[in-house]
Amino acid sequence: NEGMAHKEMGFDISRMIMAGKKLDPTIMIGYNSRDNPPSNADLALHHSEKIPGKPYIESEGTMTDYWGAYSKEQGLYGYINVGIYTEGKMAEQLKLTDKLLKNGCGYMFASTWLQNVPPNHHPGGDGTHCDPGIKWWLEYIRENY
Repeated sequence: NEGMAHKEMGFDISRMIMAGKKLDPTIMIGYNSRDNPPSNADLALHHSEKIPGKPYIESEGTMTDYWGAYSKEQGLYGYINVGIYTEGKMAEQLKLTDKLLKNGCGYMFASTWLQNVPPNHHPGGDGTHCDPGIKWWLEYIRENY
């Protein structure tokens, strides 16, 4: 949760990981905060620094200036431009995806398409106004990886 449990509520993330491991020692538990990762984290996520010898997954990968004026309007709770991407944003998204995947990291695309209400649990389309969605990205992954 991007370190919010620690920062806002004072939770000890290392103790939370220990509690999870106590319930199931085989499950991988990741860390996602800008603070130094605890040594018992199995992998680093999103904002976390990469942990030497452990996997890293960009779990909320997006292109530049996606969260902000492009996807939100002041005073509006929901997102705008849901599942709509310019050619430039698509190209940047694919470049970021390749950069991490080709370097042995994991990558998950965070998008208004997946996070807006109602949740869109289907890929949608080619990311245009007429056919919004993230199918274009999923097809790229299938074709290249």
